[in-house]
Amino acid sequence: MNKLKKALLCVAIAFGLVNVTAHAQITATELGQQLEDKKQEAEYLEKEIGFAKLRRQASQDKLKAYENDLAQKQKELKQAQERYTSAPTPENEQFLRNAEQRIELADLSIKSRISSVVRLEAKEEELVSKLGALKSELAKLNSSVNKTRQAQNTEQNTQSLQSEVLAREELLQRRLETLQRENDRLRQVALNETEKREQAEERATSAMERAQTAELALAQAKGTSTKVAAEDVMAEDDTQSARARAKAEMQRMQAKLASGGAGGSSGVNLFLRGADGTDYGMFKYLGAQQYRADAVIHQASSRFRVAGRTYQVKVSKAGLGQEFVFLYDMSNPESPRFVTFKKSLLD
Repeated sequence: MNKLKKALLCVAIAFGLVNVTAHAQITATELGQQLEDKKQEAEYLEKEIGFAKLRRQASQDKLKAYENDLAQKQKELKQAQERYTSAPTPENEQFLRNAEQRIELADLSIKSRISSVVRLEAKEEELVSKLGALKSELAKLNSSVNKTRQAQNTEQNTQSLQSEVLAREELLQRRLETLQRENDRLRQVALNETEKREQAEERATSAMERAQTAELALAQAKGTSTKVAAEDVMAEDDTQSARARAKAEMQRMQAKLASGGAGGSSGVNLFLRGADGTDYGMFKYLGAQQYRADAVIHQASSRFRVAGRTYQVKVSKAGLGQEFVFLYDMSNPESPRFVTFKKSLLD
């Protein structure tokens, strides 16, 4: 179920990224088309401004020519006035009237040309203003296109990164599953080996107990005083004498170990078990047929079995729940020695 949810989530993320990227591409395309349209419009305005400048310059040149012509006609009018003043003949009068009419026509031409120049200058200023506004709009639009393309590239990189992350997660998940299977296999092998070893130890211990029981039966048949019934062992409380006896037992064991040397026989597997079947662990073989085990006693009167023998250990209420040391001396197989005392007596 978790894998299915993860797969659906990946599909949803991928689909969302595709939609976002497609939207970014459409927006970038539209903005790019608008930018091209504005650029063409700007080129058209620049051409119109160039034509307007040419028309204005031509009109100004004509105005200058009309002004020069007016100055010439004003000179001719002055000459006609002087001729008519010196000789007021009908011919000179007509000449004066013609000069005056030419002056009036020149004035009208100049006024018309001035109006044309003003109109052309206003048109040119309008075109320049439009071009300035269009260039400002072009700059903003170009910035928007760059930002949109940058966002599109970022989204594409994000999509690629998401795909790479998902691929790595899937690879790691497969490796984790492989390692988990191998770990389970090795754990099962270890459990099987442990079970086989415990079974072998159990068989060896049972065989040893049967052998010791047979030895005890044989010794009893020969008239020995070996005890088969439960032997009582008293675990003393924390007193000075109890501490001294505990340390004496440890020294006795150390002496046995020292006298036994390094070439003694090997030990056997001994288990400390309750008469009710409770397993308190296995004795540690120290050498020279000396064994030791540490365990906690919870009952005031507990029965323990070691190598086919039963021992009754009596503990005061103050010692319950504390850890005890169990020493087992098998240097004399026919009469092994079982000793126990509180571990705290050794401190």
